[in-house]
Amino acid sequence: MLLLLGLAPAPDARLPAPIEAKAGDIVLAPSASVRAATIAPLARPPERPMTVKLACEVHANGEPIRCVRAESLGGLARWSDFYAAADSLARSLYEPGGDLIVRGAYERVHALRVRAWKSRDFAGKAFMLFSEVIAAGDAAPPPQPAETVSAESLVFEDSPAGLDMDQLYPEAALRNEVQPHVTITCRVQPSRELLCRDGEVAWFQPLDGAATRQMLLATYQFAAARKVAPLTRDGRQTVGRDVRIDVHWNLKGI
Repeated sequence: MLLLLGLAPAPDARLPAPIEAKAGDIVLAPSASVRAATIAPLARPPERPMTVKLACEVHANGEPIRCVRAESLGGLARWSDFYAAADSLARSLYEPGGDLIVRGAYERVHALRVRAWKSRDFAGKAFMLFSEVIAAGDAAPPPQPAETVSAESLVFEDSPAGLDMDQLYPEAALRNEVQPHVTITCRVQPSRELLCRDGEVAWFQPLDGAATRQMLLATYQFAAARKVAPLTRDGRQTVGRDVRIDVHWNLKGI
């Protein structure tokens, strides 16, 4: 089994200035499903849009895997400092009283994908700066009752981003060889994209809440990266219908 893991910089190497992520760098942005799921934990949405900037190490498949608040960079001289600060931030966000605005931005950044840095001539600088805006408009309206169609009756179109399942597999899950089963409910939108909710993650390996969230949001991204055909296989309209989708993540072929 081959795991496509990036090579981490030497811990004692100096931390470079992050490369700011531009729109053209991002091949899969946080979907509407991810934006809704990451604002849902807030007791109330922010009164005004809140911008959070995160500096992240980027995995070879384009996944931001370790992040710190951009404003903390001034106190970080080496990669070892960065790793310690990134671990501290990750723990704090999932503790009681953790900053839910920052956590929402953190989860969105982990869910997006950029062009693989090894193909970008970054000279080994797998380090990028991301900005995420948390706003009231990210919330999804409560779903109205709708007819449910089976996933088997839908015809899925190819991913416009050209992303395979292995490119969306969270690095933490790959590293721990986690192969979960995730079930989500999705509403077919007028654009024929899927807006997903009510995800359930099942696995045998014990992992923390952060890893579970990453796996759930990766599944939302996987669903959102595809459109469905206007009609089911038996000729019914798909827009406005619900579909329950089972996704089995596995390491075969990776």
